[in-house]
Amino acid sequence: TMSANTEFEFIQTIPTAPVFLQTQGSVSYTKTGTTLPSIRTMRLVSIINDGMSTFTVDTDNNMVTIDVVSGSVTVGFNDSDNITNQLTINQDQQYLFDNELRQGRIRSR
Repeated sequence: TMSANTEFEFIQTIPTAPVFLQTQGSVSYTKTGTTLPSIRTMRLVSIINDGMSTFTVDTDNNMVTIDVVSGSVTVGFNDSDNITNQLTINQDQQYLFDNELRQGRIRSR
């Protein structure tokens, strides 16, 4: 499901590893099957491990928000010191990523 004014592209269509680029707006993704879809939002790369999650890209505030409704999402990014970070966000958690500062935080919903 996509909200109005959402920009979304398929940047890799290999069946075993699809990658989507979401540059603005809100999209709800549901993982079905065994393929692990990846979503690129600003400087954040995410893999939907299972379940349903909503990704919102706010270009005005340079923020990405991930709401994990069910299942989990693994995110990865390089911080301002160019150190690679990886973490998993679980069901009923929200991840707020500040693209400008290159840092994020998990909140319980």
